[in-house]
Amino acid sequence: MKQQKYQIGDIRPSQLLWSYGVGAIIDMPHISTMIMSLDDWGISKAEVLEEERLLAVVRTIRGPQVAALYQPPIGEMDSPYSPNPVGVPVINFPRWLVCSYCRLLAPIEDDHFKLIPNPRRPERTCYRHERCNKARNPIVFPARFMIACEGGHLDDFPWQHFVHGNRPCNSTLQLQEFGVTGETAGIYVKCLTCNERRPMSDAFSRDDDDRVYQPVCSGHSPHLRLKNRRKCEDKTHTILLSAFERLVPTRLHHALAAHR
Repeated sequence: MKQQKYQIGDIRPSQLLWSYGVGAIIDMPHISTMIMSLDDWGISKAEVLEEERLLAVVRTIRGPQVAALYQPPIGEMDSPYSPNPVGVPVINFPRWLVCSYCRLLAPIEDDHFKLIPNPRRPERTCYRHERCNKARNPIVFPARFMIACEGGHLDDFPWQHFVHGNRPCNSTLQLQEFGVTGETAGIYVKCLTCNERRPMSDAFSRDDDDRVYQPVCSGHSPHLRLKNRRKCEDKTHTILLSAFERLVPTRLHHALAAHR
Protein backbone atom coordinates (compact mmCIF):
# COMPACT_ATOMS: atom_id res chain seq x y z
CA MET A 1 0.00 0.00 0.00
CA LYS A 2 1.31 3.42 -0.95
CA GLN A 3 2.23 5.54 2.04
CA GLN A 4 0.57 8.91 2.58
CA LYS A 5 2.79 11.96 2.20
CA TYR A 6 2.55 15.13 4.28
CA GLN A 7 4.23 18.47 3.95
CA ILE A 8 6.21 19.15 7.11
CA GLY A 9 7.82 22.54 6.49
CA ASP A 10 10.38 24.28 4.33
CA ILE A 11 13.83 25.82 4.50
CA ARG A 12 15.65 28.53 2.59
CA PRO A 13 17.35 27.74 -0.76
CA SER A 14 20.73 28.70 0.71
CA GLN A 15 20.27 26.07 3.42
CA LEU A 16 19.43 23.50 0.77
CA LEU A 17 22.69 24.22 -1.02
CA TRP A 18 25.11 24.54 1.85
CA SER A 19 23.73 22.93 5.00
CA TYR A 20 21.57 19.93 4.08
CA GLY A 21 21.37 17.25 1.43
CA VAL A 22 21.02 13.53 0.83
CA GLY A 23 21.51 11.72 4.14
CA ALA A 24 21.27 14.92 6.19
CA ILE A 25 19.14 15.03 9.34
CA ILE A 26 16.87 18.06 9.62
CA ASP A 27 15.53 18.79 13.08
CA MET A 28 12.01 20.20 12.76
CA PRO A 29 10.22 21.71 15.81
CA HIS A 30 8.62 18.40 16.83
CA ILE A 31 10.06 15.68 14.61
CA SER A 32 13.43 14.77 13.15
CA THR A 33 13.75 13.80 9.49
CA MET A 34 16.37 12.51 7.07
CA ILE A 35 16.52 13.36 3.37
CA MET A 36 16.22 10.31 1.15
CA SER A 37 18.55 9.36 -1.68
CA LEU A 38 18.05 10.54 -5.23
CA ASP A 39 16.38 7.22 -6.09
CA ASP A 40 13.34 8.45 -4.14
CA TRP A 41 13.19 11.84 -5.82
CA GLY A 42 10.61 12.25 -8.56
CA ILE A 43 11.54 14.47 -11.48
CA SER A 44 8.03 14.90 -12.88
CA LYS A 45 7.69 18.11 -10.81
CA ALA A 46 11.33 19.17 -11.16
CA GLU A 47 12.29 21.84 -13.69
CA VAL A 48 15.34 21.43 -15.92
CA LEU A 49 18.20 23.72 -14.94
CA GLU A 50 19.28 25.50 -18.14
CA GLU A 51 22.96 26.08 -17.38
CA GLU A 52 25.07 24.68 -20.24
CA ARG A 53 28.44 25.63 -18.72
CA LEU A 54 27.57 23.98 -15.42
CA LEU A 55 26.32 20.89 -17.27
CA ALA A 56 29.60 20.74 -19.18
CA VAL A 57 31.59 20.83 -15.94
CA VAL A 58 29.46 18.06 -14.42
CA ARG A 59 29.99 15.93 -17.54
CA THR A 60 33.76 16.29 -17.24
CA ILE A 61 33.47 14.80 -13.75
CA ARG A 62 30.61 12.28 -14.10
CA GLY A 63 30.84 11.50 -17.80
CA PRO A 64 28.74 12.21 -20.90
CA GLN A 65 25.87 10.04 -19.63
CA VAL A 66 24.59 13.03 -17.61
CA ALA A 67 21.69 14.15 -19.81
CA ALA A 68 20.42 17.15 -17.85
CA LEU A 69 20.46 18.97 -14.55
CA TYR A 70 17.26 19.37 -12.54
CA GLN A 71 16.19 21.69 -9.80
CA PRO A 72 14.85 20.06 -6.63
CA PRO A 73 11.15 19.10 -6.94
CA ILE A 74 9.80 22.04 -4.97
CA GLY A 75 6.54 23.75 -5.87
CA GLU A 76 3.43 25.44 -4.53
CA MET A 77 0.47 23.24 -3.68
CA ASP A 78 -3.00 24.12 -4.91
CA SER A 79 -4.33 23.67 -1.37
CA PRO A 80 -2.81 22.97 2.05
CA TYR A 81 -4.95 19.83 2.02
CA SER A 82 -3.51 18.56 -1.26
CA PRO A 83 -3.04 14.77 -1.19
CA ASN A 84 0.15 15.05 -3.25
CA PRO A 85 2.53 17.62 -1.75
CA VAL A 86 5.47 18.50 -3.96
CA GLY A 87 8.88 18.25 -2.40
CA VAL A 88 11.96 16.26 -1.61
CA PRO A 89 11.07 13.02 0.25
CA VAL A 90 12.21 12.53 3.83
CA ILE A 91 11.66 9.89 6.50
CA ASN A 92 11.45 10.05 10.26
CA PHE A 93 14.83 9.47 11.83
CA PRO A 94 15.52 8.52 14.55
CA ARG A 95 12.48 6.23 14.48
CA TRP A 96 12.29 5.74 18.26
CA LEU A 97 10.19 8.35 20.07
CA VAL A 98 9.74 9.37 23.71
CA CYS A 99 6.54 10.64 25.30
CA SER A 100 7.19 13.98 26.98
CA TYR A 101 5.05 13.04 30.02
CA CYS A 102 5.00 9.30 30.74
CA ARG A 103 8.45 8.79 29.13
CA LEU A 104 7.29 5.80 27.08
CA LEU A 105 10.06 4.81 24.67
CA ALA A 106 8.92 3.03 21.49
CA PRO A 107 9.49 2.91 17.73
CA ILE A 108 7.06 4.53 15.32
CA GLU A 109 6.15 1.11 13.94
CA ASP A 110 4.64 -0.01 17.26
CA ASP A 111 1.67 2.37 16.84
CA HIS A 112 1.90 3.80 20.34
CA PHE A 113 2.13 7.25 18.75
CA LYS A 114 -0.06 8.87 16.11
CA LEU A 115 1.06 11.34 13.47
CA ILE A 116 -1.01 14.54 13.56
CA PRO A 117 -0.54 16.51 10.32
CA ASN A 118 -1.12 20.26 10.28
CA PRO A 119 -1.87 21.22 6.64
CA ARG A 120 -2.01 24.98 7.30
CA ARG A 121 1.06 25.06 9.55
CA PRO A 122 3.20 22.13 8.32
CA GLU A 123 6.01 22.90 10.76
CA ARG A 124 3.61 22.03 13.59
CA THR A 125 3.15 18.46 12.34
CA CYS A 126 3.94 16.13 15.23
CA TYR A 127 3.40 12.75 16.84
CA ARG A 128 1.18 12.46 19.91
CA HIS A 129 0.71 9.77 22.54
CA GLU A 130 -3.05 9.32 22.60
CA ARG A 131 -3.07 6.67 25.36
CA CYS A 132 -0.74 8.46 27.76
CA ASN A 133 -1.66 7.97 31.42
CA LYS A 134 -0.01 11.21 32.51
CA ALA A 135 -1.49 13.81 30.17
CA ARG A 136 -3.99 14.24 27.36
CA ASN A 137 -2.44 13.59 23.93
CA PRO A 138 1.03 14.95 24.74
CA ILE A 139 3.58 15.57 22.00
CA VAL A 140 6.32 12.98 21.66
CA PHE A 141 9.87 13.71 20.55
CA PRO A 142 12.72 11.79 18.91
CA ALA A 143 14.92 9.67 21.16
CA ARG A 144 18.14 11.50 20.45
CA PHE A 145 20.58 8.61 20.87
CA MET A 146 21.84 6.83 17.75
CA ILE A 147 24.75 4.64 16.75
CA ALA A 148 27.16 5.30 13.89
CA CYS A 149 30.08 3.24 12.67
CA GLU A 150 33.38 4.45 11.29
CA GLY A 151 32.31 3.24 7.84
CA GLY A 152 29.39 5.68 7.69
CA HIS A 153 26.45 3.46 8.67
CA LEU A 154 23.80 4.94 10.94
CA ASP A 155 20.99 3.37 12.94
CA ASP A 156 18.69 3.85 15.91
CA PHE A 157 20.20 3.02 19.26
CA PRO A 158 19.48 -0.70 20.03
CA TRP A 159 17.36 0.01 23.08
CA GLN A 160 16.04 -3.50 23.69
CA HIS A 161 19.45 -5.13 23.38
CA PHE A 162 21.00 -2.45 25.60
CA VAL A 163 18.67 -3.39 28.47
CA HIS A 164 18.20 -7.13 27.91
CA GLY A 165 21.21 -8.28 25.94
CA ASN A 166 20.41 -11.48 24.07
CA ARG A 167 17.68 -12.39 26.56
CA PRO A 168 14.28 -12.03 24.83
CA CYS A 169 11.68 -9.94 26.60
CA ASN A 170 8.34 -8.79 25.22
CA SER A 171 8.76 -5.47 26.93
CA THR A 172 7.69 -1.87 27.14
CA LEU A 173 10.55 0.55 27.69
CA GLN A 174 10.72 3.88 29.48
CA LEU A 175 13.42 6.54 29.22
CA GLN A 176 13.79 7.99 32.71
CA GLU A 177 15.66 11.17 33.56
CA PHE A 178 16.88 12.16 37.02
CA GLY A 179 18.31 15.55 37.90
CA VAL A 180 18.40 18.67 35.77
CA THR A 181 21.86 18.49 34.19
CA GLY A 182 20.95 16.10 31.37
CA GLU A 183 24.09 14.04 31.94
CA THR A 184 23.97 10.47 30.66
CA ALA A 185 24.59 9.15 34.19
CA GLY A 186 21.16 10.52 35.11
CA ILE A 187 19.33 8.97 32.15
CA TYR A 188 18.13 5.37 32.50
CA VAL A 189 16.39 2.96 30.15
CA LYS A 190 13.93 0.82 32.13
CA CYS A 191 11.94 -2.21 31.11
CA LEU A 192 8.45 -2.00 32.58
CA THR A 193 7.97 -5.75 32.13
CA CYS A 194 11.00 -7.22 33.96
CA ASN A 195 12.17 -4.03 35.77
CA GLU A 196 15.67 -4.24 34.31
CA ARG A 197 17.26 -0.85 33.83
CA ARG A 198 20.56 0.54 32.66
CA PRO A 199 22.13 4.03 32.65
CA MET A 200 22.94 5.62 29.30
CA SER A 201 26.43 6.38 30.61
CA ASP A 202 27.19 2.71 29.89
CA ALA A 203 26.85 3.43 26.17
CA PHE A 204 29.57 6.06 25.94
CA SER A 205 33.24 5.23 25.59
CA ARG A 206 35.60 5.69 28.47
CA ASP A 207 39.29 5.00 27.98
CA ASP A 208 39.64 3.21 31.32
CA ASP A 209 36.57 0.96 31.06
CA ASP A 210 36.37 -2.06 28.76
CA ARG A 211 32.82 -2.83 29.90
CA VAL A 212 31.27 0.00 27.91
CA TYR A 213 28.36 -1.13 25.71
CA GLN A 214 29.58 -1.73 22.16
CA PRO A 215 26.72 -2.61 19.76
CA VAL A 216 27.37 -4.41 16.51
CA CYS A 217 26.93 -2.33 13.36
CA SER A 218 23.71 -3.19 11.54
CA GLY A 219 25.00 -1.99 8.17
CA HIS A 220 22.05 0.41 8.00
CA SER A 221 21.93 3.39 5.64
CA PRO A 222 18.45 4.89 6.26
CA HIS A 223 18.51 7.30 3.32
CA LEU A 224 19.30 4.42 0.94
CA ARG A 225 16.73 2.06 2.50
CA LEU A 226 19.60 -0.38 3.06
CA LYS A 227 19.67 -2.54 6.19
CA ASN A 228 21.70 -5.64 6.88
CA ARG A 229 22.67 -5.90 3.22
CA ARG A 230 26.29 -6.68 4.10
CA LYS A 231 28.25 -7.56 7.19
CA CYS A 232 29.99 -4.55 8.73
CA GLU A 233 32.73 -5.04 11.30
CA ASP A 234 33.58 -1.37 11.83
CA LYS A 235 33.57 -0.05 15.36
CA THR A 236 30.37 1.72 16.41
CA HIS A 237 29.92 4.80 18.57
CA THR A 238 26.88 6.03 20.45
CA ILE A 239 26.14 9.58 19.40
CA LEU A 240 23.58 12.28 20.04
CA LEU A 241 21.39 13.72 17.32
CA SER A 242 23.18 17.08 17.53
CA ALA A 243 26.53 15.35 16.93
CA PHE A 244 25.51 13.92 13.55
CA GLU A 245 26.73 16.94 11.58
CA ARG A 246 30.26 16.50 12.91
CA LEU A 247 30.44 12.77 12.14
CA VAL A 248 29.17 13.01 8.55
CA PRO A 249 30.89 16.10 7.11
CA THR A 250 30.68 15.17 3.40
CA ARG A 251 27.32 14.91 1.63
CA LEU A 252 25.53 15.83 -1.57
CA HIS A 253 23.59 19.05 -1.05
CA HIS A 254 20.01 19.33 -2.25
CA ALA A 255 16.60 20.07 -0.70
CA LEU A 256 13.51 19.37 1.51
CA ALA A 257 9.74 19.53 1.55
CA ALA A 258 7.53 16.47 2.05
CA HIS A 259 7.22 13.81 4.73
CA ARG A 260 6.85 10.14 3.86
